[in-house]
Amino acid sequence: MNITLEIDYDDYIYTVDATVTDGEASTYEDVGSPPDIEVWSVYDEAGCEIVSNIDYKMYHYFEDIILDEYTRLTD
Repeated sequence: MNITLEIDYDDYIYTVDATVTDGEASTYEDVGSPPDIEVWSVYDEAGCEIVSNIDYKMYHYFEDIILDEYTRLTD
């Protein structure tokens, strides 16, 4: 599922494009796996693509917001 969100981080708005792939459901014998999130692009307020310049805290924050949106959409 492709997801595009506008996310507020440190009083700046970023547009984030990501793809979320379903994880495997858990069974009695297997724990399963969570959804896989791949962030393709991040644009700042000026429209510049900055995905290669963000730090890991910002990246993980974006992943958490995207996972919340994915969970909301699939429930």
